[in-house]
Amino acid sequence: MKKYVLLFLSLYSFSFIGKAQPPNYDDLTILYADGKFEKLIEECLKYNEKESTSKDPLPYLLLSKAYYGMSQKGDRGPEYKNAFKDAVSALGKFIKKDKTQSLIGENEEYIEMLKMAAAENVINEYEGKNYKKVSGAVSSYLKASPDNLGAKFLDGATKYMLNDKSTATAVWRDAEKAFLAMKDLGTTSEADVRIYKTGVLATAECLIKSKQTDRARALLKKAQDLIQEEDFKKQCNALL
Repeated sequence: MKKYVLLFLSLYSFSFIGKAQPPNYDDLTILYADGKFEKLIEECLKYNEKESTSKDPLPYLLLSKAYYGMSQKGDRGPEYKNAFKDAVSALGKFIKKDKTQSLIGENEEYIEMLKMAAAENVINEYEGKNYKKVSGAVSSYLKASPDNLGAKFLDGATKYMLNDKSTATAVWRDAEKAFLAMKDLGTTSEADVRIYKTGVLATAECLIKSKQTDRARALLKKAQDLIQEEDFKKQCNALL
């Protein structure tokens, strides 16, 4: 009899485990609502490291928001000096994990805000001729928007301005081939479009400097076909 009781308990326990629901992450949402970003980072990382929850997108989203929150604090510790980059990196992981894109749809405003901030960082560094910082900023942006060829064009232009012309040529070759074959940008994100415009214009300028006017013209023509903005068209035409 004892043997059957033990068997029943074993089967009951197995059935309960099999029906266990994934966590709802109330603990994380409460920490976020309370603005306890350091504790939130700690708890999100625990979930991300657990095999049972490592594929869930929500902890990555809240991790991104927590890092962004820390990046806005003037009195943050040195361990959070790269909090903004960490926020963008976590956002990229969240986007990959959200296979149904349901959370992406619910958080479009935050995603676009963070991408725009990252895009402005890239553009400001390039326009300020801080070329050694541009590559890092581009790499950060690509984590949130990995298919953005504009960022790759900008990376190539940066390499060119640093006199690493062989690397610039290699980066441009792959990006240019894919860009010229595009039927549309594949994005409506304002941040992505800004990066595309800046990257194309920067690359065209470099190509013209290196006496590759035909390549620059083809690139600018394609960009104007894809980005129907009068101001952008004027910028393109001014280069030729």
